[in-house]
Amino acid sequence: MAVLPIFDQFKLTSCILERACAHASLCGSSPCYSAKLQLYKVAENMEDSSLMFGLLDDLSELELKRFKAHLSEDTLKGFARIPRGKLEKADVTDTVGLMKNCYGRGCMEMTQHILKTMGRRDPTEQFEQNSQDSSTGSTNQTVSGAGTGLTRDVHTLGLESTEEVNRLPSVATPSAPMASTTPTNRRNWIPCSKRWRKELEELANMEESKVMRVGGLTFVFDEERFQIALSGQTEVLLGLRDDGTEVAIKKMLKPNFKKLKQELEVLRKHRFNSLHVVQYLDFTSDSYCGHIAIQLCEFNLEEYIQKQKQPEDSERKRIAREFLEGLKDLHEKSMIHRDIKPRNVFIDIEGRVRLADFGISRILDPGQTTQVTDRAGTKYWEATEIIKPGQPGDQRRYKRSTDIQVAGMLVYYILSGGRHPFEDDLNCQAKISKGDYNLKHLKDVEAKDLVESMINDDPEKRPRITEVLKHPYFWEEDRKEMFLGALGNVREVEKYKDFSNDENLAEKKQGEKKQGEKEEKSFSTWKTQVSTHAHAHAQTDTYTHRFAFIHLVDVLMY
Repeated sequence: MAVLPIFDQFKLTSCILERACAHASLCGSSPCYSAKLQLYKVAENMEDSSLMFGLLDDLSELELKRFKAHLSEDTLKGFARIPRGKLEKADVTDTVGLMKNCYGRGCMEMTQHILKTMGRRDPTEQFEQNSQDSSTGSTNQTVSGAGTGLTRDVHTLGLESTEEVNRLPSVATPSAPMASTTPTNRRNWIPCSKRWRKELEELANMEESKVMRVGGLTFVFDEERFQIALSGQTEVLLGLRDDGTEVAIKKMLKPNFKKLKQELEVLRKHRFNSLHVVQYLDFTSDSYCGHIAIQLCEFNLEEYIQKQKQPEDSERKRIAREFLEGLKDLHEKSMIHRDIKPRNVFIDIEGRVRLADFGISRILDPGQTTQVTDRAGTKYWEATEIIKPGQPGDQRRYKRSTDIQVAGMLVYYILSGGRHPFEDDLNCQAKISKGDYNLKHLKDVEAKDLVESMINDDPEKRPRITEVLKHPYFWEEDRKEMFLGALGNVREVEKYKDFSNDENLAEKKQGEKKQGEKEEKSFSTWKTQVSTHAHAHAQTDTYTHRFAFIHLVDVLMY
């Protein structure tokens, strides 16, 4: 008999379900339908906040974080978003309180919408599935989780194991029943991906003679349609785990397996789950190759930018922020990525941005800020201090600030629709080494200030990742309005318009420059000129000060 764990604290025990089944027998109706009516009746009579508390309390810490992210980003039409800052440190009780204050009687509707978006099914639907399984004698297992395409795995083996197959810590999977091995599906498969659905369905039904099995992974390696990517000696293939989870499998030659193990050692040491970092699941090897199974995503950032063409400004800002959140999670674990580029940033099935391929990452020891290693990274996506000549023995000093500059390039790439701040041509590396950038495709002064601060050719002048995420460009509109209200009205700012006579500002207003003429990089220059006046209206906080003069710049320019 199925009992719903999510309602345990409300004492919805088996007697409710038994009563529903008894009622169904008398009325001739479906037991599942009657059980659903009983459950809804109980839920309607309960205090909304108590029911919401029960629903949210059933979520894991990671799922609650995702739930709060939806509240600040993805609400129902007609429902206001709750500012991200208010939710950041909120626990279950605080979150329920914020929702009650914001949505009133609409709290439950919003809760159900978000849980459905996350992949959590209505409890009554879960009961209905369980009842059907019981009536047919099916042994299918229902997995509850966050909808990230990963399976909760409690059998984790250490990397020092002599076994050929190793499990890595992972997070929850979508609440879909596992497909059993039946005449319909030859092997377990939990459908999640939209882009790869056709290929994965074919893989789930292929004859054993046509697939390759290594450890707990199944894939096809000699057909192009099952190939996600090919880079050097590493091939990325579509695959399935034995539990039915869809995965991307990185397949490489055995000599490179040492590097793969190093990547997994990074994960084993930190064992962290992040909303914005691709999750690694299994690794295994055969006589010739090593294989690592990672979370399957829909697109890399390069594909997504090309596919979307003209995304809304708010969408671009979201992508940039989520990418930076992933980098923050790495830096907080003392990890340097060292290979940030569009093809190492992915969009998952829910549209979330995830940072991947930190296999050439290096771990900093406690208190250490610099790592001296062989050169890593990809052409066009390297920091100034890495590509500058004159480094003895080709040894480069990698710091978190190294990641920050390349992350700034990627933020510009996102906000400008696929362009590079140092221009994607043969002279790109030379321009990076000289700090010769061009931000002509950014019109938003806040965005321009953000990118400029990140791509500074002096590593010491670049902001930390936590400072980047506090930049006014990412402020909510209500926070900006509150600040401007405290700063003063527009008339107080008007007296600074005499700075519009400044030669650089006048040049800014002239419109399009002659073709081939180098863009005047006066942004930092005239920003400094108004900084002193803005400071008189701002508090000591760095970003309050920064937003003050950015606002003045906005008035002066437009």
